[in-house]
Amino acid sequence: GIHQQLWVLNGAMDITTHTQTWHLSSGDCLAMELGERITFHNPTAKPARYVLALTTQPDQARRKL
Repeated sequence: GIHQQLWVLNGAMDITTHTQTWHLSSGDCLAMELGERITFHNPTAKPARYVLALTTQPDQARRKL
């Protein structure tokens, strides 16, 4: 599966999956697995900056190399 890590650099973000919402502020991180609907929302009028990194688990063939 594909995993993602969100790191808020400045500002604030609300992240919602299904019925759960996380409020993230500057310096906060959240790890999630892709595959479900994810909503990103800036709840303030101030700009938010964040990094979103995607990764996959290496398959067995790649591990042998």
